[in-house]
Amino acid sequence: MKGCVFVAKAALDKATKKGIRAVIYARYSSTGQTEQSIEGQLRECYQTAKELGLKVVKEYIDRALTGTNDSRPQFRKMINDSAFGTFDVIITWKMDRFARNRTDSALYKKILKDNGVKVVYSAENIPEGNEGVILESVLEGLAEYYSLDLAQKTIRGKKESVRKGKHIGGSVLYGYKLDKEKYYVIDESTAPIIRKIFNDYASGSPTGDIVDSLDAAGMRTKAGAKWTKEKIIKTLKNHKYAGEYKAFDIECECSIPAIVDKETFEKVQQTLSKNQRAGGRYKAIYTYLLSGKVKCGLCGRAMCGSFSHINRARTKFRTYYRCMGKKSEKGCDSESIQGERLGILGFHNVMK
Repeated sequence: MKGCVFVAKAALDKATKKGIRAVIYARYSSTGQTEQSIEGQLRECYQTAKELGLKVVKEYIDRALTGTNDSRPQFRKMINDSAFGTFDVIITWKMDRFARNRTDSALYKKILKDNGVKVVYSAENIPEGNEGVILESVLEGLAEYYSLDLAQKTIRGKKESVRKGKHIGGSVLYGYKLDKEKYYVIDESTAPIIRKIFNDYASGSPTGDIVDSLDAAGMRTKAGAKWTKEKIIKTLKNHKYAGEYKAFDIECECSIPAIVDKETFEKVQQTLSKNQRAGGRYKAIYTYLLSGKVKCGLCGRAMCGSFSHINRARTKFRTYYRCMGKKSEKGCDSESIQGERLGILGFHNVMK
């Protein structure tokens, strides 16, 4: 797959307009842009199609996705569809909607050129000939510079927010809420659950017992799901609950209000470390050759190796592979697969 040829609107001669099929590609990033940005792009692209007498047969739209890379589902689908001859022209608003990376731009220019597809910009005219080559290169360079400069400014701003203890985006951590200026404040409706988890574990309660007690009390995660052992462990390891904010290689103590006191948090970390070392003593010496290489047929997640005892003396094991999705809050319903069914040795009687 190789790339595209950018042409001026005038290059689509009136004599060749008849029957030409066009598609529109629109995109907005997550930085200060909204659905209205898409509407504006579509409006101008449809106007361009009307002026050129082109028939729009499809729209490809990527929402809240950056143009710095090609990990855009609709963009990739459009490039793949170009090989089937279902359209002749791509109309997009500006060059930076197509790509802000010169390497990707050159790659996909060649793909579309090989597939006989041209690209037209609503807000930018690229003349044919030597001048067009120079202008195109300049505009691509400016787009990439703008993208890199914006990324640096964004990261710099987020680092400053971390130092101030302000939220930098994404989901707000369970047990906290934000004030009007996006500073973290303790949410007293959920913080007691976090304190209970830490205090119970620090007092010697196993994660399984903590899960059972939370479930019995009808306490749920932020997503409204039941607590799991994995979720409890993840919560216990989160330094924010002790008032430590870590992001972008910056560590700020006491930059956000602590839900758990320092002494309790440190005791929990020591217990976690001790239990983790203890758990490894009883694992079978076995290499799961297919871990991460076998995919679940239901959800597509990777399957990882595990084992179960097959004798009372607990000296022999049967290996099997289980979907990682079974551990998630929504839980995959796929069945585990025994190692011998995949042609892998399923027994081992050596222990550490």
